[in-house]
Amino acid sequence: MKEKLFLSLQKKLDLELSDEWLQVFVEIAEENYRNILVAGPPDSGKSTFSHLLAEYLSEKAFILEADPGQPTCGIPGTLSLWEEEGGTVHYFFVGDITPARNVIDMLLGTLVLSRKTGCKDARYLIIDTSGLISYPLGFKLKLAKAKLNEVDAVIGLYRDETSKKLISELLRYVGFAVKKTFLLAASPRARTFTREERAKRREMLFKSYFSDCRHFEFEVDRKKLDFSPLGFKPEILEINNLLFSFEGKDLISEGVGIVTAVEQISNNRIRVRCVAREKHSFFRLKFGCLKLNESAEMIGYLRENNR
Repeated sequence: MKEKLFLSLQKKLDLELSDEWLQVFVEIAEENYRNILVAGPPDSGKSTFSHLLAEYLSEKAFILEADPGQPTCGIPGTLSLWEEEGGTVHYFFVGDITPARNVIDMLLGTLVLSRKTGCKDARYLIIDTSGLISYPLGFKLKLAKAKLNEVDAVIGLYRDETSKKLISELLRYVGFAVKKTFLLAASPRARTFTREERAKRREMLFKSYFSDCRHFEFEVDRKKLDFSPLGFKPEILEINNLLFSFEGKDLISEGVGIVTAVEQISNNRIRVRCVAREKHSFFRLKFGCLKLNESAEMIGYLRENNR
């Protein structure tokens, strides 16, 4: 039976897959591990594994992209929930590309998005995490995600002997909180990207999202402004060029925009000019620390002295 499943998947995906990966796919399906977390260093094939697993499981499999710096198809600075057969479902705005700078929103966003799968009659949730795996922050972040999202199984991918040792330690650290852990070699097709290549890909994703954007202007009460990174002081914050989110009461992002100008109208109200795909209804505007120009090119971060 397993051999038939292996051959069927390889034929369907037109890929040479290792027996190890395929055996894990089969075990996850047979043991009904419904929530799966995929961890590993950068460029170890986490997204490839996640999408192949979702394709294999086929029935109502959702992928939660929890890497705001290197999303597969989403918007940098966000976490996203995808249905394998239906495209994007929801976004959660983090406002940064580095998980270590905004751990609370990383955890909150993963929890908020995973809860949304219950409304979509999901059978499987695959959490594709960032490459932050160093101890202690990376270990604790993965453990918190596993506990908060009731993860059944954790997949640890490694590239070489050094990362194999680190991932083995990570799996031991989170192992008590889940039913099963798997240590697997990275895909032979996984390639290493330079920092410049990563930055270029983020710029491409930003430009793609804002390719058909328009200019908008609206007034908003200062009480409806939220600043994602902890410690920011809204009363002195310079928000020109900041990436922001139209956030609903459920904390889901309805869309993102870039501030082009801001004007103080009164003590409690400001006028915001921005570029966005459309002006969404919102409960509040949530700002991150990424700065972009009107051409959707990253031009830096919010100044450290505004913290």
